Formats: sequence, C-alpha cells, structure tokens
Amino acid sequence: HTVKPGESLWQIACAHGTTIGALQQANRLVSDVLHVGQILRIPHRTAEDGEQLPKIKKWLDKAARLFQLDSLLLYGIAYAESDFGQNAGMSRAGALGIMQLKERTARGLGVDRTDPWQNILGGAMYIKEMLYEFDGDLPMALAAYNWGLNHVWHAVRQGGKQWLTLAPEETQHYVIKIMKYMSEAGRR
Repeated sequence: HTVKPGESLWQIACAHGTTIGALQQANRLVSDVLHVGQILRIPHRTAEDGEQLPKIKKWLDKAARLFQLDSLLLYGIAYAESDFGQNAGMSRAGALGIMQLKERTARGLGVDRTDPWQNILGGAMYIKEMLYEFDGDLPMALAAYNWGLNHVWHAVRQGGKQWLTLAPEETQHYVIKIMKYMSEAGRR
C-alpha cells in the first residue's frame, strides 16, 4: 500500500481489515506517523483477528450504552491504549488490558482488569467519572484518564486555558490522537 496525502494508519488498517498494531509490527513502525508515498506491507489477517475485534467492539458499544457515552469515545480510548486489545499486556506504568487500567484504579472501580469485559466496563466508568469531574470537557477528561486527575487540575491552575501545554508530551499526543480518531471515525 502506498500512503496517500491525509491518510492515517487507522484508515489504512480499516481499509485492509487489519489492526494498527499489526501494521506497525509488519512495517517495524515505532509511531503512527506516516509520510506521503511511504510503502506499507499489509499483514495477513489471522483467525484470531477476525474473532477478537468484533467481540471487543460489541463490548465497547454495550458499555457506551450503559454509561450513556459516545461509543467513538470508548473506541478511541481502546485504540489509543491497546489498539483494541492487540497490545493489551502490562504497560511500563503497570496498566493492563484493553482500556489499560492500573490495579488501584480497577480495584476502586470494583472490576477485574484481567477480564476483557470488566476491563472495558472499568474504562467506561473511569472516563465517565473524569467527564463529570471536568463538566464534560473532553480534552481534560482524556488527559486525566492518561495522566491523572490531580495532575490535570494542577496544570489547569498553573496554565489556565493553556493547561495542556504543561502536560507531558505523551498526554498531549494521547488527547490529540483520540480527538482525531473520533473526528475521522465520525466522518465515515
């Protein structure tokens, strides 16, 4: 596949029925930044790919309905956190599963983070709490999901409307990545 102007890794993965993780692995990509004209190898789908992704999306949709959330928001978090479960192992920060919950967070939410459905429920509950905490401000809620509630409040007190510039680069990219995902997926 030759990358066209404006094309994202997510769009290419969807068009070819694969995952971002599989594309990154097949092409030894370390980020989701692409260049026009770049040639990508499209990996072969496995039976596991075909079975896992629809089940995860079904659970994400169900959790969105339960917590009255936009399903694209949960899809965006699952995409950014674990590429819909393709990279659901333990992170360097100790987070685990599709929604990458830390042990303390999962315990506080009353979910077993090793169970995929409960992990998704926990992620939905947590982002719902963050949205409530920040009066529906999506970028702040996403930053809190990634960076922590107290860190975001501190950044808001320090930077006002420019609070995101005080967040770590990882959190800035995280917020932008999910907002972009929601925008692109919403146009399809």
